Amino acid sequence: MLKRRRATPVPAWVLIAGRALTAIVVALGVMTVLLLIGRFAYGVHLPAATLPGVVVTAVVGAVAFCCLGYALTTAIRSADAAQPMVQAIMLPLYFISGVFIPNVNLPSWLQHVAEVFPVQHLADGLHHAFDPATHGSGIVWSDLGVLGLWAAAGLAVALARFTWTPATAAG
Repeated sequence: MLKRRRATPVPAWVLIAGRALTAIVVALGVMTVLLLIGRFAYGVHLPAATLPGVVVTAVVGAVAFCCLGYALTTAIRSADAAQPMVQAIMLPLYFISGVFIPNVNLPSWLQHVAEVFPVQHLADGLHHAFDPATHGSGIVWSDLGVLGLWAAAGLAVALARFTWTPATAAG
């Protein structure tokens, strides 16, 4: 699929930026639908003052994971291997990052491992914005900083190793 996209007359950065913008729009759209369901079906209240924290965190998270996705494509050899590989990485991160279960129930060493990865910082940033005790815009700059560092690292790996054709077909 990437090989076909690369055959178009637009520069590569336009295709990659378009994919990143698509990820942002989809993330914001899904988040909006979930917030509306939460509000009207379950009575969940999101303070209007912290809405900027939710939006900014979602946008930075979408960019970070889009960059990491392009970086990960450099290690995946086939389309069939993509989903199992992503799931093998993400599911353990969800569990140790407080997405499925509160990570305060985990051993402290595992909590420290989770702090290194971006999933916990995305979850913490969104949790902070939903906390009724939060004052201000709900933006957690430290979490955004870690997400930004992961985005930069993913972008660097993607730029250094990304190819438009699979390694097995490049011969």
